[in-house]
Amino acid sequence: MAIIGLKRPVYAIALDDSEGNITYSAGSVLAKAISLSSSPNLSDVKLYADDMVAEALKNLTDVSLSLNVDDLTDEAKKDVLGLTIGTSGEIISRGDDTNPYIGLGIVAGVIRQGVRKWRGIWFSKVIFAYPSETFNTKGQAIEFQTPTLEGTALVDSSGVWKTENTFDSESQAIAYINGKAGII
Repeated sequence: MAIIGLKRPVYAIALDDSEGNITYSAGSVLAKAISLSSSPNLSDVKLYADDMVAEALKNLTDVSLSLNVDDLTDEAKKDVLGLTIGTSGEIISRGDDTNPYIGLGIVAGVIRQGVRKWRGIWFSKVIFAYPSETFNTKGQAIEFQTPTLEGTALVDSSGVWKTENTFDSESQAIAYINGKAGII
């Protein structure tokens, strides 16, 4: 399988209760996707017995995410980063802001045995930090600066951190992630 595209990052506010139920609200398109990398972090435990490894476990602890997008709207900053929109429309960042958990979905194009398919991928419980910002003078050539959200995908209370499905059409993959986010 070769990955040949990325589009339509969507999100929804996640509520994960202690009974293994996770629900989502306020689903929306986050931005236009530039890149996403996900790196599972594993605990690597070995039991040594009789001078050799007798048992080994590799368990998922969490997943590091890095999502580069074209822009973050004020509404996305409020929903995804927990920032406040003031009465005059200004974005207010406080030292005690609480970043909410969200569900995050993407559509990735793939080629399998010469046939194009689309993967709908849903990360069930994600938390992002406020992105670093870089500002450069224009100079002779314009360089685009875009926000990259660094975050963590966690295992939700039902034990799931990601679900995905592969579809024959892009519209099916979009419907899949929209359904997860509650976007009609």
